[in-house]
Amino acid sequence: MLTPWGYEVGELPDLITPEQFSDETGGRFDGDARVAPAIKAASAAIRNYCGWHVAPALACSVTVDGEPGDVWLPTCALVSVESATVDGAEVEVIAHTRRGRVRLARKTCGLGNVTIGFVAGFDAEALPDLVSIVAGRVVDAISLTTYGVASESAGGVSVSYSPSALARAASAALPDDVKAALAPYRVVRSHAA
Repeated sequence: MLTPWGYEVGELPDLITPEQFSDETGGRFDGDARVAPAIKAASAAIRNYCGWHVAPALACSVTVDGEPGDVWLPTCALVSVESATVDGAEVEVIAHTRRGRVRLARKTCGLGNVTIGFVAGFDAEALPDLVSIVAGRVVDAISLTTYGVASESAGGVSVSYSPSALARAASAALPDDVKAALAPYRVVRSHAA
């Protein structure tokens, strides 16, 4: 499947599983039908902000324009480079970095002429901060967005949600604190336009 970030993967699982979410939240939302769609939505929002799939480590393939110098892959957790071709011919990979920089044995200039097979992605289970970020977005989505309800009362107990909390939960855009926490996972490139 072609991802929104320009490369292909076989399958794109959510960033965390419902079981990981349950562990992270102490089972508070077990059985809630909103959990799975909220995990999917949180995964998509986080991945779109980061500019790549983030986790787990997946076999990927990308075709890019060849440019003078190294090829940059859309990842910041490159595990390995499995193959490289330029104009359909196999090319030796001289070196690569974890941040996605790949050096090939020959010049690559051309349009859509470089194809690289690679494995990239973090192990979400080894990153408790990432699991917490996703779980936090899911909790925001399912606990604060009860179809526009801003206040609830039951048995003499009343809860009112602040407008900013409701906006934070409902927004497809990530709040600034979440963006700051995702900084290590974001693909960033500098170039002149």
